[in-house]
Amino acid sequence: MIFCSNGRMKQKGLPDVKLWSDESMKDTKYLTMELEPGSLRNKCYAVDYDLGNIGTRTMAFTTASDFFNKGQWFRDGKPKDKSPYLKERPDIAFSIDVCAWFLHQSLNLGWPIIDKDRITQTQQPGFKGGVSDFATPVDGLRNTGLAMLHEVRFPITI
Repeated sequence: MIFCSNGRMKQKGLPDVKLWSDESMKDTKYLTMELEPGSLRNKCYAVDYDLGNIGTRTMAFTTASDFFNKGQWFRDGKPKDKSPYLKERPDIAFSIDVCAWFLHQSLNLGWPIIDKDRITQTQQPGFKGGVSDFATPVDGLRNTGLAMLHEVRFPITI
């Protein structure tokens, strides 16, 4: 599922802890701190951005629908291998959050495609993608299609 707002997030109250529930994914909850100002999810949907200086902001991010037993993982000392703490939920789609500034920038650029002219432009000495001081030449090629392809997660079987 693809979203461009966090309207699906609904606050659930508990006596000691405030949680938010993602209504598009059953049993997926977030601590209030994950939705506070400055958090990745709120930065994504903030509208007080400066397209001329976006720094290292995220363009989009994917949330897996797999259930992650975070409490047990913490109690076990946060092992590197998280697979024993994951339960796949193939009946629930992953969600992709597309950030407001990235959609705005794509619109301003006329929904650019990757073509020969853009590739030639990014190969020029000193090209920084026209995005920020943190950009690299490949940032000049990014577009919504590339971002979506990057965010899609396919199951890999070996």
